[in-house]
Amino acid sequence: MITERGQRLFLLLPLLLLFAAGVSSAGFANEASAQVAPSAPLNVVVTLPEIGEIVGKIGGAEVVVTTLLSGSEDPHFMDATPSLVSRVARADIVCAIGLELESGWLPKALAKSANAKVQNGGAGFCELGPRVEVLGAQSGATDRSMGDVHRSGNPHFNLSPKALAQSSRAVLEVLVRTRPMKAADFEKRQRDFVTEMVRVEKETRDILRPAIEASKLRAVAIEYHKEFAYFFSLYEINSMGSIEEKPGVAPSAGRLAQISLQAKNAGVKVALASLTAPLKHVRRFSELSGIPLKTVPTVMMTSSRENQDATSIEKVQKSIAKAIVESL
Repeated sequence: MITERGQRLFLLLPLLLLFAAGVSSAGFANEASAQVAPSAPLNVVVTLPEIGEIVGKIGGAEVVVTTLLSGSEDPHFMDATPSLVSRVARADIVCAIGLELESGWLPKALAKSANAKVQNGGAGFCELGPRVEVLGAQSGATDRSMGDVHRSGNPHFNLSPKALAQSSRAVLEVLVRTRPMKAADFEKRQRDFVTEMVRVEKETRDILRPAIEASKLRAVAIEYHKEFAYFFSLYEINSMGSIEEKPGVAPSAGRLAQISLQAKNAGVKVALASLTAPLKHVRRFSELSGIPLKTVPTVMMTSSRENQDATSIEKVQKSIAKAIVESL
């Protein structure tokens, strides 16, 4: 015999089953939705704008790039400010040039950020320098008396499209490590970037043709600091060396007099300096030697307001090339 209470439960049973089914199906729907929903872009923090261009072109829509330097600063000398540390703290990936270029400030920013995944050696940290055929590596002992010597080699490879193409492998690897499901897309875009750098190198070489021919006979250029070494090496521009006697150390009056006379007698056609070089010294060299001075961007700019000829890797290359050729 079914009691009155049992009859009520019996009548409610279909409603309870429908409710349970609805909750279950909604759960599955939410789970499926979560699986197919696109992932948020990776927050990639880079030191130099050139790295930002590489990351953007390889990462595509999978990345949002934050650049710590605008291109108007000297990358050797920065401070680990609270705003800089804050950006590093929110990063999924941090990419640097390496070769001790950022050694005065980036390790401090990383340590203060307390972001474990982007510490040196972490899954979200990459340095581009180790992937490059480095110039100027020091095999012997070095100390501060030698100036600002980078024992691992000259870090200014951002002025060589060939070296940037090589270094893009480091960016590819960290992106694949962080988002492996997009590996095929990253790999294709990295190949496209390499192809683009080959084109940029060819077009820049075409601009430099007169300087390349002149370089077969004599030194045509001198640089204030050894920032143009990769550019000169790639394009076979004959350089007399640097105005600085020791890297990162301002030349004395005696050094300026000596190197000015040597450059004048050698028939050097142009003195190149970065936008952050000390104008007092480079202008004095130009006055003593009679050699025209060209200050050019040696780091890409993030804004055209600062220099419209330096807002891409390609524009920096061609800007330097034109400055050299115009001085012949």
